[in-house]
Amino acid sequence: LMESPLKNDYTLVICDGSFRITSDHDYIRPLIETVPTQKTDALLSDLEHISRWVHTKTFQNDQSTFFKDNPYISVEVYQAQSDGTWRLMDQVDDAVTLDTHKAEGEWGGNVQIKLKNTSKRDLYCALLYLPNNFGAISLLDQDSMMIPAKGELWAWESEGRTIPLRLEEHTIDYNWAAELHHLKVMV
Repeated sequence: LMESPLKNDYTLVICDGSFRITSDHDYIRPLIETVPTQKTDALLSDLEHISRWVHTKTFQNDQSTFFKDNPYISVEVYQAQSDGTWRLMDQVDDAVTLDTHKAEGEWGGNVQIKLKNTSKRDLYCALLYLPNNFGAISLLDQDSMMIPAKGELWAWESEGRTIPLRLEEHTIDYNWAAELHHLKVMV
């Protein structure tokens, strides 16, 4: 699974009677549960799922002229602070770094996400949360929702807007320094 023929994103390691899918820079720590070498069907299923996840994560329409110079949908991520307030997180190269803390025995934090339509027309969009364990979760109350011209829409509106993010078990078990998650906005 790779973005280009010269750079792979993931590596399949066969070691100690099991298949291990790892990141391209760390062949020791698996990204998902290892699969015994006798279960090639399970391995193929995992690889197909990861391939679909990568396709979703990287999907874009380069032929569209509608968003060529202006994306029209802006994303704001707010993180809960210890004093009960919400802080707008800085974005650098379309990335947000969240601070995690331990609460009720789990590492994580809470966020709120706002989508803003900066265009002069109504736009339908979907918002997916793509965690590093290759899952996909819709963060809107419906799979796709309309944002009015110059309007805004909050993720998880019916759930009180607060999205709990927790460090994945394998991140803790394998002592990863950080987790990388993705938000995918589709218009």
